[in-house]
Amino acid sequence: MPPESIQRKLRRSVSKAARAVAASRPVTAPDPVRHPPHYTFGRFEVIDVIEDWGLDFHEASVLKYLARWRRKNGVEDLEKAAWYLQRLIDRSGGEHGKNR
Repeated sequence: MPPESIQRKLRRSVSKAARAVAASRPVTAPDPVRHPPHYTFGRFEVIDVIEDWGLDFHEASVLKYLARWRRKNGVEDLEKAAWYLQRLIDRSGGEHGKNR
């Protein structure tokens, strides 16, 4: 788990991005294609966090499955998140905290 200071920075970054996105998004009817409800709960949409953080495919997959597991496929989504996380770990080549 990342050190507390990194966690605080990530939370601040997400909060800032979420406020900007929420302010720019008009209130509309539910859209299951562009804004599915299992990704649009809370203050920010999962796709906006993925793009703001510049996550790669594996990182984004972990985040999206973790975000939606209670609202969509339950434990199956947790297993998918774990599968992508393990692939990310395997592909990392042992990197520890290096900037991209």
